[in-house]
Amino acid sequence: FEPAPDHSVFIASNTVFALPPKITTTPATTPANSLTNLGRSDNYYAVAMKIKPQKPYKSFPLYAHASGQWAKKVAGKVYYFGKWSEWKSALDQWLNVKDELLAGRTPVVWDPDCLTIAECMNLALDGKQQKADNQEIDQKTFSDYKAVAEEVVKEFGRNRPVKQLRPHDFQSLRTRLGTGRSIITLRNLIRRARVLFNWCWKNGYLESPYRIWGTEFDLPSARQLRLERPAPKFISAPRLRKLLEDSSGQLRAMILLGINCAYGPTDCRMICWSDLDHVDGWANLTRNKTGKTRRAKLWPETIEALGQPGDGVVFQTRYSNVWGASAIAHEFRKLRNDEEIIGFYWLRHTFLTVAEGTKDFEGCRAIMGHIDASVTGQYRAGVSDERLVRIAEFVRKWLLGFS
Repeated sequence: FEPAPDHSVFIASNTVFALPPKITTTPATTPANSLTNLGRSDNYYAVAMKIKPQKPYKSFPLYAHASGQWAKKVAGKVYYFGKWSEWKSALDQWLNVKDELLAGRTPVVWDPDCLTIAECMNLALDGKQQKADNQEIDQKTFSDYKAVAEEVVKEFGRNRPVKQLRPHDFQSLRTRLGTGRSIITLRNLIRRARVLFNWCWKNGYLESPYRIWGTEFDLPSARQLRLERPAPKFISAPRLRKLLEDSSGQLRAMILLGINCAYGPTDCRMICWSDLDHVDGWANLTRNKTGKTRRAKLWPETIEALGQPGDGVVFQTRYSNVWGASAIAHEFRKLRNDEEIIGFYWLRHTFLTVAEGTKDFEGCRAIMGHIDASVTGQYRAGVSDERLVRIAEFVRKWLLGFS
C-alpha cells in the first residue's frame, strides 16, 4: 500500500478504497485476529487488505478463505458459507448441510427468507410429479397443478421472495384466476394454488401461508356456487335416449357405462378388459379418487356396445392411444343439438338421482365408489350382488321407459 498525500485514500492493486477520515489503525498495527473484535473502520480496512482472521474459537469447523469467506473442504471440494464478518451465519449454514455433505450427498437447503416464487412452485411441482410417477395422482391432475403454478408465477414474478407477499397480492391473483372463468372453475384453481403453497409449508420450506394470504384467497361461498349453478345436473330419460341414438361406437359404450355404472370420463379412460366379466355381465373397477373397488351389473345394451373383449384398455383412439378424460367430455358435448349445457359427468349425477329411488342407499354408494365413513360403514363387509342387480334393473327400466 502507498499512502496518498492526504492519508484518506489507499491504493492497492489498482483499486481505490475510500476510508473514513478518522482512522487510528495502520497496516503495521492491525492485529490479525477475528474481525468481530475490530471496529467498523478496522473491519473494512482489514478486508480490503485481505488480512485473514483467526477462528472465533478453537473448535470452529471452518477456515478463512482468501476470497473473504469462511469455507470448508469436503471430499476434495471447497464449500463457502459466508463473509468473514458473519461467522455465526456461516456456522449455521455449515451445520444445515453438514450431514448431507459428509454422507456424499448434494445438499438442498432453502432459506425461507430468500425462497422465490419460482422455487416455491418448482418444489411443490416436484412433489406432485413424484406422486404422478407413482400413479398416486393422475397425470391430468399434475397438469392442472402445473397450469395454476404458471399463473402464480406470471402474477407475482419469478424472482420475488415469497415472504414479501401480502393479502392484497393474493387478492390480485384471485382476480386473475377468475377473469373469464366461472365460479366453479375459480374454486378449483384457488384450491390447486393453495395446495402448492401448503405443500411448501408442510415440508418446511415456507411459513404458514395463511399468514400471507389472510382472508383474500378464500374459496367462493356455497351461495355463490348455487347462484352459478342453480339447476341440478340431471338428464331426463327422453333426452338421454336421444343422446344414445345420436352416438355410436366407443362413445355410445361410454355413455352406457356412465348411466349403467356411474362412470365418469376418467373411469372410462382407465377401464381395462380385465375389469369386465362378459360372461356373467359385471364390471369391477377401482375408483382412482378413493381407491375403493366398485362393482356394477352390466346391462345387455352395455355389453353389446362394448363389443368383443380384447387386451389392455377398453377404449383406444384410431391411433391406438388411450383416450384423455377431456377428450371424452369434448366428444360428448358435440352431441348437443340445442343450447342446453350438459357434461359427461352429468350421467353420474343422473344415475344416483334415479338409483336412490330403490331406497338402497348403501348399494348406490357402493356402485358410485363413495366411502362410508360412518361406524356402520366400517363394520359393513360389502353389498350383495342381488342388491346391485336390483339397482341396475331399476335404472334400466327408467331409461327405457318400462313401467
